[in-house]
Amino acid sequence: MKIFITAFALIASLSMALRVQESEVDLWSGYNKMTIDSYKNTLLTDTENVWVVAFITPHCAMCKDLAPIWGQIAKADTIGLRKVKFGYVNLNDEKSTDIIETYTGDLSIEYTPSVIVYGSDKADPIEYDGDYSYDDLNRKLCGYCDKHGFNHPGAQPIPAPKQELQGGDADPEDVRILRAIGELALGGRFDGFHAPIQGFHGRRDSNGFAS
Repeated sequence: MKIFITAFALIASLSMALRVQESEVDLWSGYNKMTIDSYKNTLLTDTENVWVVAFITPHCAMCKDLAPIWGQIAKADTIGLRKVKFGYVNLNDEKSTDIIETYTGDLSIEYTPSVIVYGSDKADPIEYDGDYSYDDLNRKLCGYCDKHGFNHPGAQPIPAPKQELQGGDADPEDVRILRAIGELALGGRFDGFHAPIQGFHGRRDSNGFAS
């Protein structure tokens, strides 16, 4: 009887874990999931559009937060005036390693979520390294499309937000020190938002993209 109860409890626990995992995946299931075939047959041959691909893991808290924003950005009127498409890669999938090794150029996927932008040269993508708020994604992706000619007639530039130093804002020197401590602790880049996988990759420019 004890063996039966233990086995039943184990099965129930596994079933609950699977349901939790499925519900986490469902946050992204309504979006365009990228595979090796979709990279090879669609993304790489698409000369008309910028492709923006998020590399995610379902259990990552930031990935869960990004999921609804991803859908909002894809449907935004401002994005509709640009030639841009969206997709995602689930890093829990077995074939995701092949995608990273073959289709991310010189970049490494070291944090989740990571967002990569495929512009004119699909073999040489760049890393989006701004924050994952709706406003920042919208402004920077639209700015990238406008700069590189991936826009439709009528697209208007989105102005950068005004930044004012408030009394409660952190001192830049304190931020620098905290960032250095974080880098030493993690053995790589630390920005307070991403879940680290390995270390730092790429240099960032003023538009939030790594070079």
